[in-house]
Amino acid sequence: MKTGRDEQLMGAINAEADRFLPDGACETNLGQIAARLHERYPHRTGQEIESRLRLVMWSRGQFSAIRPDRHGLTAATKG
Repeated sequence: MKTGRDEQLMGAINAEADRFLPDGACETNLGQIAARLHERYPHRTGQEIESRLRLVMWSRGQFSAIRPDRHGLTAATKG
């Protein structure tokens, strides 16, 4: 079930995705971003957060070479 905390988390994920260049070039480790966001939003695991970040970036055409859901959590990102 989606909560207010999930909406805040998605806002933070979108803000992180905004920092990446449109062509998908980046120098940041998604795992590190996910770990940092997990500290602020502990109700979701780091893997869930990384998966959501990947999905957001993939849907924007960033990181087009990676799978959108490395951890098999697509169902969790839609909930």
